[in-house]
Amino acid sequence: MKLNFSLRKSLLLLALCLPVAAAQALAAGDNEGEISSGAGEDVRYDGVWNVRFDGGGSAVLIFSRQGESWVEKGRAVMPKVCQGKNLPLTIQGGTDKGVQFTVFGSPVDKSCPDITYIFRVASDAKVQTLKARLEGGGVATMTLAPAKQGKKN
Repeated sequence: MKLNFSLRKSLLLLALCLPVAAAQALAAGDNEGEISSGAGEDVRYDGVWNVRFDGGGSAVLIFSRQGESWVEKGRAVMPKVCQGKNLPLTIQGGTDKGVQFTVFGSPVDKSCPDITYIFRVASDAKVQTLKARLEGGGVATMTLAPAKQGKKN
């Protein structure tokens, strides 16, 4: 019985530490560090963004005056219970060089991770594109979706 309790305790500790470790690894992998909001700067990333992951899968990110949300779409590293749900996020900073935010999966389900992303403006892109390095060496690419046009009479 003591081993069983110890195992549960270890698993609980691991579950609590993984989101923090992932966020730290992401920030550490980005050699330019965090993106914080500049004094007096009001950089907006309003709109719908399509996010693609090198390892497969995608997400939709929405920045709007009504709030922000993240929807996972078929990424293998995310538990099935996280897929297709609006996950809340908090923006830590945004400048003309990029945006940093944390997606909170844990309010939806305990198995959904909380992940911090640091997206930087891609200098070689022809459309508005940002890129983030992911833990494990992958890259996520975030591209602004075209605005929907109203119906013409």
